[in-house]
Amino acid sequence: MDLQTIIFLGRSGSGKGTQARLLKQFFLEHAPETPVLHIETGAHFRKYLKEPGYTWDLARRVGEQGLLQPNFLAVWVWVSEFVGKLVGNEHVIFDGAPRTLSEAKILNGALSFYKRPNITIIFLNVSRDWAEDRLKIRGRADDVSTDVIHHRLAWYEEEVAPAIEFYRGQTEYRFLEVSGEQAPEKVFGDISKQLTTDN
Repeated sequence: MDLQTIIFLGRSGSGKGTQARLLKQFFLEHAPETPVLHIETGAHFRKYLKEPGYTWDLARRVGEQGLLQPNFLAVWVWVSEFVGKLVGNEHVIFDGAPRTLSEAKILNGALSFYKRPNITIIFLNVSRDWAEDRLKIRGRADDVSTDVIHHRLAWYEEEVAPAIEFYRGQTEYRFLEVSGEQAPEKVFGDISKQLTTDN
């Protein structure tokens, strides 16, 4: 398979992290000679939020309220990964970025700069009620409060949805919409089937 650039988008709780990890495993099994750079912005944020420092003290307060972290921090996370780790011979998987329309446009510029090939947007479509149930079930530290979960799902509508529609209109990218309201294995089956078509 030619080098791929994959961007997973969807509500919190839609399974982006699970599907990104399954796709990374799929790439490594089918072409072990090709490295995979998996940029998981949520995991990076959770790691940084455990660290001391003025920036992370402020960011923790944002996260504790279930609010969206500022664009400049989100961009800094994935730009740091790009600048520090990208060498040009790898598949790239974005998991949870971009989360706003302005961030999507910055990412477009970065992908153009790095001449990334075969850019595919995978939108895991789930309802708000389904996502809320999943967030409650998984019980992660940043999902402990119902109010926090409601805030996170609310900013999806305000911020993430416009970014998804922006990508839907980018004719130079592939846009795959997959129902996330299935068993993870079935979701990945749908993704891999569509992804390998014409590739």
